[in-house]
Amino acid sequence: VNGQSISYGLGFRQYEHSAGDLQLVSVAHSGGSVGGITYFLMYPEHELVAAVTINVSSGMNDASPGRLAHRMADLLLSPGR
Repeated sequence: VNGQSISYGLGFRQYEHSAGDLQLVSVAHSGGSVGGITYFLMYPEHELVAAVTINVSSGMNDASPGRLAHRMADLLLSPGR
């Protein structure tokens, strides 16, 4: 936007975080509809993809496929794995 870099494009968002001493850059997209929510997470530098789909019904507002996908990736990318 106006020549400045942004972290969102074409439905994907870029994130930066650390897992221990490892600095990670990921690209993700989420979505949902009646009965389900999804999260698609990629770590291009590490050739890792995590995709989570959760069936939901009313009253399940705490379901978080994004949190689960990031946690799985953190475990897989931890040093010593």
